[in-house]
Amino acid sequence: MALTHKHRSALYEGLSEIVDEEAVNEMLAYFPTRDGDEPISKDFLRAELLGIRAEMSDLRSDVKDDISRALIVTIVANIGVMIAFASVVVAAVRL
Repeated sequence: MALTHKHRSALYEGLSEIVDEEAVNEMLAYFPTRDGDEPISKDFLRAELLGIRAEMSDLRSDVKDDISRALIVTIVANIGVMIAFASVVVAAVRL
């Protein structure tokens, strides 16, 4: 149920004498201003959280793939450097 302008004003006036106006505005922000406005339902929140979890799962998968690729590139590069270093050492020993 939405607060009418009259009730909202009365609450604002009365509470502003007790606490900071910013706190009153914060509290009144949680009350609908029109009948069409409603606080979210548990079902809506669950659906939103499921969507967020799915997005996080996709992100986690993408990050794992990126890390795997980066690790493979790093390993291959390190092997190449080790082979090149070993070749230089073998060439130096033969001299």
